[in-house]
Amino acid sequence: MSINSKENIAVFSLNPDLIDGYGHYLHYDLKIKSHLSSQVSDFYIFAHQSYQHTGNQNFIIPTFAKKTYDDIPLLSYSDLEKYKDGLRKAFAVIDKTDADKKVVYQYMGSIWHAWALAEIMQEIPLQNTTFKINIFHDRARLLTGDFRKSSYFPEYDFMLKQLTQSPLQIYTDTYESQAAFEQYFAVKTPYFPMFSVSNFGEIKEKAIGDTIQFCYPGNVQKAKGFDVLVEALKETDLNAGHFKIRTFISYLQKELKAWIDDLPTHPNIEVVEGSLSTEEYSKLLQEADVILLPYRAADFGGRTSGIYADAVILEKPVVITRETWGGTYTEKYGNGICFSDGNAKEMQQAIQQIIKEYPQKKQAAIEAKKQWLRGNGIHAFSDELLSQNTDNQAFINDLPSSQLKEFLSTHRPSGFALLIKRARSSDLAMQLKKHWIKFYHKI
Repeated sequence: MSINSKENIAVFSLNPDLIDGYGHYLHYDLKIKSHLSSQVSDFYIFAHQSYQHTGNQNFIIPTFAKKTYDDIPLLSYSDLEKYKDGLRKAFAVIDKTDADKKVVYQYMGSIWHAWALAEIMQEIPLQNTTFKINIFHDRARLLTGDFRKSSYFPEYDFMLKQLTQSPLQIYTDTYESQAAFEQYFAVKTPYFPMFSVSNFGEIKEKAIGDTIQFCYPGNVQKAKGFDVLVEALKETDLNAGHFKIRTFISYLQKELKAWIDDLPTHPNIEVVEGSLSTEEYSKLLQEADVILLPYRAADFGGRTSGIYADAVILEKPVVITRETWGGTYTEKYGNGICFSDGNAKEMQQAIQQIIKEYPQKKQAAIEAKKQWLRGNGIHAFSDELLSQNTDNQAFINDLPSSQLKEFLSTHRPSGFALLIKRARSSDLAMQLKKHWIKFYHKI
């Protein structure tokens, strides 16, 4: 197929948590859409019902009645029902779309999303359609050392034994997750290549000044090591660099404000407050010389990081936790300096070291981009997304949903405890949290 010709292929993204024009998962879809524009005839995104698209976004279809992110892991089987209702609506659109080949994918997937999707695939068989789901969400649980002893292990084991006999293709986008699935369940998952979701336009070479420009572009989270960053900066010679520290709070926790207040006061520490537009985020990264990523191993040991992918694409050296997904790549590429998980002293030493070794690390970052694109670029992803059609494969057995319901009833809360948990995860509770976060920023 010529790069400038279009096959009659339609691609559909299942994105039930897409509620506004900001966020990683929308940008993920938009990057794919842009790249495939010369290769496919149609591209659609099934979003949350609340999504308000503009006049030129008719390819985004508000579909799902409830966000699913906060329902994983499930409280009960009934949490899948509204999601399945949304899938039925999506399937109706897919079925009516005229195309010789159809590809349906879900990037922000979990093992429970996969089960619901397989149930609807069985309920509403679609012709010439390939289904692919990336097990992204809640895999931190999968990668913990005591996972085999947890109550979730038999659920994973039960569901995977059934799903691997279905036409649904289950992917993972980290080698750590691949290894875990094979170790625990003898399941070999194909690799979903990771890529930078940002659109930086023409990337221009940044002139290096006398002072190295450091940037922490994450937000205030323990999972992202903000507390480790603060302690490291206290011991760092701040006259040797300039540090832009983003202090946006997206999760309301007591200690977050105290961490921000504990940042050293120095002319070379510049606080970047509030949320950032796409343009502001892009500028923040492009103006930096070094990206700081003190992410914690428990959360990012086998979880992808969009910021790390952006840093590689922009040829920016990093200071990063060794035991994370990005740290593994950094040790392979040499495009930065790693330190031990949660070790503020080592992070401080890494900052001082990268100042001394910046020219070498910058050259390594240039070479790292070339290696990264071979395995994780948008081209590699698109080739995998449009790969073989499994439409002719049928379900070997009917999915035993009643058994899954029994598993969930055994492992999940009931009665008053279930009501409390449902109240905490309700849409009203989410709105109250958002208002509290805004108020928290003001004070």
